[in-house]
Amino acid sequence: AREQYQSMLTEHAAILEKTADALRMKEQEQSTLLANLPDIVWMRDAESRYVFVNSAFELATGLSADEIRSRAGDLLVAEGEAPGCKADDRLARDSGQALVKEKRLTLGNGETRIYLTTRTPLFDDSGEFQGTIGVFHDITERRRTEEAVWQGHRLLDAINAALSQYVSDTDPRALFDNLLADFLSFTGSEYGLIGEVLNDREGQPFLRVHALTDISWDEESRAMFEKFKRGELEFHRRGTLLGEVLLSGKPVIANDTGHDPRSG
Repeated sequence: AREQYQSMLTEHAAILEKTADALRMKEQEQSTLLANLPDIVWMRDAESRYVFVNSAFELATGLSADEIRSRAGDLLVAEGEAPGCKADDRLARDSGQALVKEKRLTLGNGETRIYLTTRTPLFDDSGEFQGTIGVFHDITERRRTEEAVWQGHRLLDAINAALSQYVSDTDPRALFDNLLADFLSFTGSEYGLIGEVLNDREGQPFLRVHALTDISWDEESRAMFEKFKRGELEFHRRGTLLGEVLLSGKPVIANDTGHDPRSG
């Protein structure tokens, strides 16, 4: 009987060891999966101290897991955005459910990205709050693609409207004014112009303006706008930003027009 009992204990111990090995392997697999996910994954305890971050989190912050672990606060986002993230943590904890939000976040490294964020609160068997798991899925490129498609549709709508007006209306000024208003709207611009590129007698390009935002502020600028309204406004100077567009045939971007060497 003693030998049979000893055999049972040995067999039971072997089963427990196999079970423990299987659990350890499963935990290791899960840990490896989380560590290598392209999504940013983190876990914080009830005191908001980090207990786990994956490699994507390390990459976004420029900090190693050892530097992050046990530190409190939100290390992922810029300081000004931390209060909003803390508020989301509280919402998830108080609701007892996962909180899913799309957020535009400036990371600690200064880069701004768009994320689908998921915060899931953790509770023990007695209902005591233990912490939060966060998963941030980067959807920046998807949103950029959607925005580009949407802008493309708006552009086509504006062109179709202009073509319809061209067929039905003989007033070109109204057509170009409406087209400029559409362009300003979907580019988020405050002012602009639409012109026709022509060539002078020497074969040099110049711009004849057909639509122009009224930004006149003094006598000279008001006189220029009156000239435009008479249909006489043309730009012939080539040592300017507009001239650079005419000569190169390419888009010209200037962040400081007053000091840009191409502005003449």
